[in-house]
Amino acid sequence: MSIYISRKTYQRDLLPEFRDFKLKLIQSEIKFNVNSDVVKKYHTELSFIKQNFKDDIISGSLALALFGLIHRDTGDIDILIKDENRYSTYINDQYVGDDEDMDNRLGYVSFKYKPGFFSKTRNYEVDFFKDNGAKFIEFDFEGTTLKLQHPVEIISAKMGMTRVHKHYRDLEIIFYKFGN
Repeated sequence: MSIYISRKTYQRDLLPEFRDFKLKLIQSEIKFNVNSDVVKKYHTELSFIKQNFKDDIISGSLALALFGLIHRDTGDIDILIKDENRYSTYINDQYVGDDEDMDNRLGYVSFKYKPGFFSKTRNYEVDFFKDNGAKFIEFDFEGTTLKLQHPVEIISAKMGMTRVHKHYRDLEIIFYKFGN
């Protein structure tokens, strides 16, 4: 499989690969499972999510990483929530995406998290999105069921953000992985 890279039309370049990916999914050639090694890598982040967002849906690059679809470090945590009024204030600056607005993006909130008495306090920026009925896959994390947004929905959203190199590269990697 070859992927032509054009700086002006990233999205159109990946449409055939996205179509092929969805066809393989429909034909049951693709199964999504949570990667136990990645769960270990993100143990602290998942503990934070378990404590604060166990009923919500993990999305974005963290979810894709947990499925073993991408292998880069994630800069923030994306969470889908039902109650958009959960927090009184969301910081809503420019989203690292495309020029298009993301209708369901609420903004981010900064959190401090100390996993244990002797642990260093960590700072997390959690980017919140309104859950408009997202599909998800559940997995067990230390006796708690956590939800990951279905990868096809995340990949579809990334298709609209391909002018940003990291999103384009994520898609390239995912499509290449399933193209062979």
